[in-house]
Amino acid sequence: MMPIDGTKIVLAANTDIEFYALFCFDKIDLIVRKIRIKQLKIHKNCHSDTISCLDFLKDNLFASGSSNGAIYIWQADAMQKIMELKPFEESDLCDTFTKSDFFSVCGIKEFDSRYYIIASGLSLCVYDNESEKFIFKIMNSHNGSKITNLLTLENNLLVTGAENGSIRIWKFEENLDQKSILNVNLRLVGECLGQSSSISILKTMSKKEIISAGYDNIVIIWRDSVAADKDRKKEITKILSMIKN
Repeated sequence: MMPIDGTKIVLAANTDIEFYALFCFDKIDLIVRKIRIKQLKIHKNCHSDTISCLDFLKDNLFASGSSNGAIYIWQADAMQKIMELKPFEESDLCDTFTKSDFFSVCGIKEFDSRYYIIASGLSLCVYDNESEKFIFKIMNSHNGSKITNLLTLENNLLVTGAENGSIRIWKFEENLDQKSILNVNLRLVGECLGQSSSISILKTMSKKEIISAGYDNIVIIWRDSVAADKDRKKEITKILSMIKN
């Protein structure tokens, strides 16, 4: 379930997408005592397999992805599907990979107001809305383990969790080549190893901390040690200056 603009909710029910209007009653200050919903529209079997993710994008758009790798972009106001994305074609496959390796869409994130970052099966890929093409793909992002979570952070960073318990940090980069053609890249800049099972939860706690949980019943808080060291040095410098004065 996903709220949109505070007036609608979108619900994924197996292979259906359902739209509901949200009405708030008996509202005192910011506390709502009664809520009613009204069904607006149902798209029956719009996916041919179970819907595995719903993600809000921008400009009243959202995305749905399913267990068989299908990805659709929706317009929330019109309550209509407007585009289908196909990250992988048969030409992408080889003896190393099969089509099912790229099933199970777990995340579709809008990035930098231009790109969609998609995590599906083993892969991470970047779709450019201006050229309307997929411009970058990592076929095997977690050494043969399917991605379970996708998280975007500040400073052009992305975080992925996988079935093998690994968490990887990626830096989104743009650069112009010698012919002034824009190229993008997802560069692996870090890895967090601590979970012994598939990552089930990956969330932001603060600008410098994320939390992960797995089916091993272990919860871990990960902190940006570089940023923490900088803050610590600033605090020490501040204390020393106060002592000197």
